[in-house]
Formats: sequence, structure tokens, C-alpha cells
Amino acid sequence: MILASLVDGTRASGNHEVFVVGHKLDRAFRILPYGFLLDEDSEAQCMKHVIAPPPGLKRYDLIRRFNANIPYNGLTYSVAQEGFFTENKGKLIVGCLESVLNETYPPEGDLFSTAKCEAQLQCLHRLFASKSGFQAFTAVP
Repeated sequence: MILASLVDGTRASGNHEVFVVGHKLDRAFRILPYGFLLDEDSEAQCMKHVIAPPPGLKRYDLIRRFNANIPYNGLTYSVAQEGFFTENKGKLIVGCLESVLNETYPPEGDLFSTAKCEAQLQCLHRLFASKSGFQAFTAVP
């Protein structure tokens, strides 16, 4: 109850990026210092790594890196740019959503299974929070 009141009070004061997690955040996953936002290419690169993890890296760690770098209220650059060589932002978001949803974790036996599920839900929240993310999700047949 006290924690819910704290979150409500913080959001009422104008900080909409406050959230509660069940484990300590690892600052090593941040690309830039706190207070700075990623540019459009870095956001897209984080999503591409979640879709297709580079060799030697686990998707769970890349989801945690995505959560550490993307603000809680969604993607910063969610409007698709017009041009010949620009990629479709909606397809990238849908691909990221599909790869996060296809990731499964064993319910027992792993000490970090709740942290993994929590990171997965946080990633989905960040993807759905932006206008283009929600539109991309609702356009999937």
C-alpha cells in the first residue's frame, strides 16, 4: 500500500517514468548516462538485437539492455521517417514484439525465472507505450 502511494504521488508530480521492479537494475546495461536519451539509430539497433541476438549473447540480457535504455513511457523516436533507404519502423516493432512474446522461460528450476518474466513484461510495456508500437501491434493479422 505504501509503495503504491509512493508511485501514485510520484506520477502525480509529473514523473511518469517511475516504475517498480523486483530486482536491482544493472547500470552496466546503459549505453548513455542517465538523463540522456538514445538517438533513433540506437533505438532501432536495440530492437534489432532483441529480434536477432548476436552470437554469444542471450536474448534475456538484450531485453534487459533494451529496458535499461528505452524510457518507461515508450520509444522516443516512434514516427517513421520518409525516404528511400529508411526502414519501416512498424515492421521492426512487430518483429521485436514477436521475438519477446516467443521467448519462454521455465517456470521452475531457474532462480531468475521471475526476473526474466518481469523483464519481458517491462519490454512489452515499453513497446506498446508508443503510438507507433500500439498501431503496429493492432495492425498484425
